[in-house]
Amino acid sequence: MNAISHLWVPLLGSTLTTILAFAPIFLMPGATGEFVGAIAITVSFSLVGSYILSHTVIAGFATMLLPSHASGDHWYNTGLRIPAMTKWFSESVRLAIKHPAISLLLVLTVPITGYWSVSQLTEQFFPPSDRDMFEVQVYLPPQASLYATQAITEEVDAVIRSYDGVERVDWLVGANFPSFYYNLQATQNNAPYFSQAMVKMDNFQLANELIPELQTRLNRELPAAQILVRKLEQGPPFRAPIELRVYGENLDVLKSIGEDVRLILANTPHVTHTRETLQPGTPKVWLKVDEDTAKLNGISLNQFANMLQATLVGRETGSVTEALSRFQSGYESQMKSVKISLTSVICVYLSLQRYTRPASVCRRSLTLS
Repeated sequence: MNAISHLWVPLLGSTLTTILAFAPIFLMPGATGEFVGAIAITVSFSLVGSYILSHTVIAGFATMLLPSHASGDHWYNTGLRIPAMTKWFSESVRLAIKHPAISLLLVLTVPITGYWSVSQLTEQFFPPSDRDMFEVQVYLPPQASLYATQAITEEVDAVIRSYDGVERVDWLVGANFPSFYYNLQATQNNAPYFSQAMVKMDNFQLANELIPELQTRLNRELPAAQILVRKLEQGPPFRAPIELRVYGENLDVLKSIGEDVRLILANTPHVTHTRETLQPGTPKVWLKVDEDTAKLNGISLNQFANMLQATLVGRETGSVTEALSRFQSGYESQMKSVKISLTSVICVYLSLQRYTRPASVCRRSLTLS
């Protein structure tokens, strides 16, 4: 009890000092704090538990197991002594007192070496993830259809499966995979120009060796698409290792500046891919129908739009609702054999981003079949 009454304050101070040293880590905001905060909290609670146990359980066992007075010459009473080491330590202390300047230089060598070693470390807080999986992202132009994306995806899939050690390849066309890994972001939803693959290898050494080789081969054999082969990294999520942001109010100016910056980066050595987030919109076709002539033919604008929808895309025939999600069960096209001929003037407007006003193409007759 006398030892506890004398040591509880110094031990409390040392415990709180260590906990406060970990406080900036578990108080860190953002994704980084969510990732490493649990480690600091675990260490802090371990220190608190150790302090409590040392004053309760360990103190009780000490009164029962340790001798009441320092008697005997046993090593657990007097400590472990090695004559050669004792002689060497005594001689080193004597030399340190005799030559304080040399001792000071030797002591300063340790922190100076530490500061020098810090400058040689890579500036990466999180190490790479040694996983036997990696992802492949395929980008086509925004106006590409789902069928074009599927076709290029099949070519990429054939290239991946040609390597030894590939255990499994899973694709999702038109959207991202669910975020099964903590720093994967699902940013491409309802995107027909995009596809993503998750490739599983036999071991992580094969995955790390295949990533740069596969990236080079896909760039060479499939230049029509932008293909990114990326490992599952640690740390906060990011789109690219280097990102540049341009702020402004005019979208046309931002698009022009972004293209210039992208071209500069594309011509920079060791840069494999560049991509703009401000992509051009999908081309649209606008139909201007003469309402009077359409009514004379017994067709309203709503009926005309429904016929175009059924002819070009299809008509929804049903859906399935599960919990809060609604899934379309199928489409049916009912306009395969119907022909419509309008003798009035119908103008087709092509809305392109490069032009300040829409360009029009007028025809005297339009037949849909």
